Amino acid sequence: IIGNSLVLVVLSRQRKTASQRVFTIFLGNLAFMDLSIALLIMPLSISTYIHGKWPFGRVVCEVNGFTTMLLGILFRILVAN
Repeated sequence: IIGNSLVLVVLSRQRKTASQRVFTIFLGNLAFMDLSIALLIMPLSISTYIHGKWPFGRVVCEVNGFTTMLLGILFRILVAN
């Protein structure tokens, strides 16, 4: 979490030439997606492994599945551009 946050801060403050812009966008996207997964998906997964079952109910399960799929699709779309 700390590393990805620092990458985003450094990339946002850096002046970019045209040739560096593509690499900066790719690296920023990667850091943002890693940070999103670490903050939104991992806590629920870790809790599931600790308890041995899903302790949050059906609605949170559906939202978690949707969020996981959405982040995966967004990552692929942003990398493809």
